[in-house]
Amino acid sequence: MEKEVLDIEKTVENSSLLKIISIILIIFLSYILIKIIEKAISKSLEIKLPTKFKSAKLNTIIHTIYAFIKFIIIFISAIIILDLLGVNTSSLLATAGIGGIALAFGTQTLVEDVVKGIFLVLDDEINVGDYITVAGVSGNVESVSLRNTVIRDYDGSLYYVPNSQIKVVKNSHRGNQKADIYLYVSYEEKVSDIKRITKEVSKIAKEKIDFKVDPFFVGIDCLGEFSYKVLVSSEVKTGMQWKAQRLLRELFKEKFEENNISTNSRGNYEKI
Repeated sequence: MEKEVLDIEKTVENSSLLKIISIILIIFLSYILIKIIEKAISKSLEIKLPTKFKSAKLNTIIHTIYAFIKFIIIFISAIIILDLLGVNTSSLLATAGIGGIALAFGTQTLVEDVVKGIFLVLDDEINVGDYITVAGVSGNVESVSLRNTVIRDYDGSLYYVPNSQIKVVKNSHRGNQKADIYLYVSYEEKVSDIKRITKEVSKIAKEKIDFKVDPFFVGIDCLGEFSYKVLVSSEVKTGMQWKAQRLLRELFKEKFEENNISTNSRGNYEKI
């Protein structure tokens, strides 16, 4: 009798030990698998791609897929471990399914976030590194997940914008960008002089910045009480528009001073 009891206890101990070892092994294998996938993703981002395929989009897609795969691995591992511990996972999954349906009715915004996040990536509306304006926020895209889009603005602040709030996207990272500036010139100054100075400024500016379209005199944009407003336009690659505008303003100020050009921005202006 005592021998049978000892055999049972030994069997229970062996069974418990086996479960503990199995659980540790599952956790270890899950961790290794996640790390392998993470390393594979890092390697894939180092691959040189054709110029027509945007690396920023690949980065966004891969990280979204990685987050999904990681969740699946952890979820399956948790189910297996619970099963080893004697938890009825079938009923648990059934309960979770029913609860999920009930939860879905109360979390429509979350579902909308996820759906919108998928289409933002697939439709190539937003990529990591783009300068965008969405939901009243402007800045560079740090990341795009299924839940939200993270944007860093000019002063370094981070904004977490739920994808469901992104209705209209202004993406300043598509093609060349305008670098327009306005000049306020007194009526006593000749338009021909402003055109000449614009050419001089354009020649100097081209030596400092790579313009896609050189600065040129567009015309008189508005008429004011004491002066007229002139538009000077140019195009540069994405991200260089602000630097180009600052340079052009500086150069025009210097040229205006050299040529004794009088300026005046007072009064109301009438668009023409």
